[in-house]
This record gives sequence, structure tokens and C-alpha cells, in this order.
Amino acid sequence: MGELRAFLAERGHDPADLVKLRKPALVALVKNLNIQPRYVVDELLRDAGIEPVRLPPYFCIYNPIEMIWSVVKCRFRNLNSLSGAQAAADLVKAICEDPEVNEMWAKCVRHVIEKEEARDRRTAELSSTYLAMEEGRVAFIVEDDSSDEV
Repeated sequence: MGELRAFLAERGHDPADLVKLRKPALVALVKNLNIQPRYVVDELLRDAGIEPVRLPPYFCIYNPIEMIWSVVKCRFRNLNSLSGAQAAADLVKAICEDPEVNEMWAKCVRHVIEKEEARDRRTAELSSTYLAMEEGRVAFIVEDDSSDEV
């Protein structure tokens, strides 16, 4: 608990108040600090001039395993009449080795590649537009859509 108190004191909490608190209250104070995790990989990327983009967990648009896993789970639920961990593992293996599932996997991977390529094209377009804006080569034209013409 001494480490928790020292940690909180370093972040502005009054040490005299911290001495009175028990561990659950100290842990609650630490959680309330809302400390964002730092990743070594992110720092290395930033040092190289690359801004990392963190996707939420299970972000299926760029993760083909999330797309195909739902198919595997659905088939497992429909086919599972067995009991026991080994029987379940064998069934999952058989489902994953099914040629139809393998073709679905290939389609999911192609889908992700297409999404990534589309994102890269949009990023390149936006980057060139932004660069043109910085250089003063872009004019924005706002048309008035209210017209007196009938």
C-alpha cells in the first residue's frame, strides 16, 4: 500500500489524507486518474515519423479472423451434439478445415485488402488536398442553393 500512496502523492494527492485510506479506496483513486497506457511500439513508430492508429478490439473491417470466426461459431452451435473438450476441439478443427470455410476465409482476406487499399487511396487523396490547401492551390466554392428561379 505504500507504493500506491507514493504513486498518488506524486500525482498531487495529499499524503496526510492518503494515510487514512485503505487499499480499496487507494485503488479507486488510482483508477480515477484515467492514466492512458503507453506502448513501446507506438513510441518507436512516432520516432520514425509514423502516427499509429489504434483500432478497437474485434474491429472486423480490418481483421478477417473476426469475420470468419462468426461463421465457425455458428456452424459449431448447429453441429455440436457432442460432449467433452476434445470432441469440441475436433469439431472446430473439422469446421476450420472445411473447403467452404477456407474459401470464405480467402474472401474475408480479400475483403480486408480491398478495404485497406480503399482507405489508402482516400488517405492519399486527402493528403494531396491538404498539401494543396497549405500551398494555397485550393479554392472552396460554396454555392447558394436558394434560388429565385422556378
